[in-house]
Amino acid sequence: MKTVSVYGDSLLKGVSLVGNRYTVCTRKAADFARTHGIELLNRSYFGATVEKGLQRLSRDIADKAPLGEYTVLEFGGNDCDFDWAAVAANPAGEHLCKVPPERFSQLMKAAVEKVRAAGGKPLLTTLPPIDPDRYLTWICRGGLSRERILQWLGDLNAIYRWQELYATLVRSLSESCRVPLVDLREAFLSRRRMDGLLCADGIHPTDAGHEVILSAFERFLMTAEA
Repeated sequence: MKTVSVYGDSLLKGVSLVGNRYTVCTRKAADFARTHGIELLNRSYFGATVEKGLQRLSRDIADKAPLGEYTVLEFGGNDCDFDWAAVAANPAGEHLCKVPPERFSQLMKAAVEKVRAAGGKPLLTTLPPIDPDRYLTWICRGGLSRERILQWLGDLNAIYRWQELYATLVRSLSESCRVPLVDLREAFLSRRRMDGLLCADGIHPTDAGHEVILSAFERFLMTAEA
């Protein structure tokens, strides 16, 4: 049985939005792992950035926790996020995301190197796309001003483009460090319709979206084992 460890955020934790509550479904991933003879060590958690993920990875390696055949590194969704309340309060000001692009790339590279130094094989993933309109509606649900946030953004699709940048950074790292990549973004965008793949918050996958994610990993396994 192969062992695969996963360090990421809510995406690979299996989180979906049901009604107005986030729920975690591990059944699909468990079924996938059982079908492919994988012992899955999922160390992802809601809200994780690459900074927090690298801390957890470092601690696990120091404690000699098993990494397995592959160590999946999936970050960027929280790293690229802003303090939207601060943006709405001061749309003329300068605001930084949680982990700016240059630091994100540096920390992702550090995570790759740490996995390799521990004798593991890193595996990167890109971010699925977001629905900017749903996402902005979601973050404004508690009363934040959509107009003031849009004033700072310049246009609605700036949210999409900014999040896309982090997927581009992961692809670049995959190429420069020769790390295998599971391109989740491509898997979503290649679908003719995406309206049923993302939840009402515009960022978390629905059950159908999680199936797309697992299908992308299945294609990778089939290629790796060929």
